Amino acid sequence: MTAHTPRTIGRYTLLGEIASGGMARVFLGQLTGSQRFSRRVAIKRLHTQYARDAEFLSMFFDEARVAARISSPYVVPVLDFITEGDEAILVMDYVAGVSLATLMSAAHQQGHALPIAVAVRIVYDMLRGLQAAHTATDDQGQPLNIVHRDISPQNVLVGEDGTSRLVDFGIARSIGRLQSTREGQLKGKLAYMAPEQLGGQEVDHRTDLFAAGVVLWEALTSKRLFSAGDDVATFRRVLESEVIPPSMVRSEIPAALDNVVMQALARHVPDRPASAAAVTAALETAVRLASPEQVAEWMRAHVGDTLQAQARLVAEFEREARSSNDAASSADGVLAVAQAWASSTFAEAPTRKGDLPSPVPPPPAESRPAARGIWLWGSAVLLFLAGALVWLLPTRTNAPLESVRPSTIVAPKLAADAAAHVVDPGIDAKIEPRAVKPPPRKPGPPPKRPVQRKAPAPNPEPSSKASRDDCKIPFTIDESGVRIPKRHCL
Repeated sequence: MTAHTPRTIGRYTLLGEIASGGMARVFLGQLTGSQRFSRRVAIKRLHTQYARDAEFLSMFFDEARVAARISSPYVVPVLDFITEGDEAILVMDYVAGVSLATLMSAAHQQGHALPIAVAVRIVYDMLRGLQAAHTATDDQGQPLNIVHRDISPQNVLVGEDGTSRLVDFGIARSIGRLQSTREGQLKGKLAYMAPEQLGGQEVDHRTDLFAAGVVLWEALTSKRLFSAGDDVATFRRVLESEVIPPSMVRSEIPAALDNVVMQALARHVPDRPASAAAVTAALETAVRLASPEQVAEWMRAHVGDTLQAQARLVAEFEREARSSNDAASSADGVLAVAQAWASSTFAEAPTRKGDLPSPVPPPPAESRPAARGIWLWGSAVLLFLAGALVWLLPTRTNAPLESVRPSTIVAPKLAADAAAHVVDPGIDAKIEPRAVKPPPRKPGPPPKRPVQRKAPAPNPEPSSKASRDDCKIPFTIDESGVRIPKRHCL
C-alpha cells in the first residue's frame, strides 16, 4: 500500500493504493453514509487513458456485470460501478490478506514450499469459486456460461481468515457481454492459458480447469511450469512441452494428488474433468485438506509482518479520514449556527431602505392585509398606554404628603421631634407631621412648586397668660411641613 491524497468519487473515498496493474489500480476505499456510517471497500480504478477508451470502458463494465451475478463466499463480491467524468471505478468488498502469488514467493524466499495441505486448501477454495461462476444464471434463470479466462496465483486472494477468494473477472467471457475479444487477440497470462485459448479456439469452463491445474502444480512444487524468458518460448512450452507429475519435483506428494493435477492439465479438452466440482471432490479424497484456521496460522507465521503492516496502514488511512470528516462536520456546524443566527437576526430586525433583504420569505399575499391591520391596532394601543403613563407620572409625584400614612413613612422622625419639643405633657399641642424627602426618581417633568400658605394672623390683644402658654412652641407647621414663627412670640 502507498499513501494517497484522499479523493471522493460518488459515495466513495479513495484512501490508499493497494495494488497496481496495466489497466487499473486498486485502492483501499470507504463507503460513507448518514449517522457516521462507514464501510471498508476495495476500489478498482481504471487508468484515465483507458477510462476515455470506449472499448476498455465497456470491458470494465462487463467485469462488474459478470461478477455481480456470482454469489459465493469464495468470490470477492462486486458492490457498485461508477463512471464520473474521466473516472471509472469498480467497488468490491475489502478482504484483508495477500495473493497466492505473494505466499508462494515468500515460501520460495524462505527456502521451502507451501505445506501440501495448505496449498491444496487454497486451490480447493478457488475451485469452489469457479464452480459458482460457471453455474451462475441471469434474472430469468438462464445460464450465463461464464469463463474466467485469467485464473492465476495473482487472482487468488487468501484472506487473514484462511479462506481463499477468486477476483478479477475483467476478461471473463459470458453470454450478454457488451465487448467481445477481437479475432487473434489474446487476453490473460500466457503461462496459465489452455492450449485452445492460445490457439484462438472456442473456450468453456474446462479452459479454467486447465489454468487451475497449472496453479496447483506450481503451489505444490514452488516452481514455474510453463513460464519462460519470453512470450514466444512460453507459448511453445504450453503447446509442446512435456508436463511431469508434481511428485517428481516433491516426493512427498501422494500419487492420488498427482492424478488430479495431471487430469486437469490434459491438453485435449475432453480428457479434463467435467466440472470444477468434480475436481474438488477428487481433492477431498486424494489428500487431507488444511482447515481455514490452519491456513491462517501458517500465514501469520510466514507473512505476518506483511499483514501487520497492511493493518497499520489501513488504520492510519481510516484515522485520517475520520479526522477529515470530524473537521468538516465541525465546520458545517459552525456554518449552520451562523446561518441560523443570521436568519433570526434579519427576520426580527425591521428592514430599512438599503438594508440587506431578510432571508425569511414574505407571508402569502392573502394574509398581508390582516397582518397589517393587527400591527396597526397593536401600535395604537402601545402609543395610548405610553401617553397615559407619561401623563400620570408627574401627578402622582406631586401628591400631598398628608395622603400617605405617617406610621409607615415618618413615624421614627416624628417620635424624635416630639421628644425634642414637647416640654409640658399637659399642653394639648397638635404636632403636624414633618415633610419627608421623596426617594430619588428618574428624571421627568419638574414638579410643581408647593403653594406657600400665609400664616394665620395673631390675636391682636392676647391675654398675658394665654400668650405665655402659646409661646412655649414659638412656631407652627403648615401642610407642606414648613415652620412658620409666631409673630407675637418674637
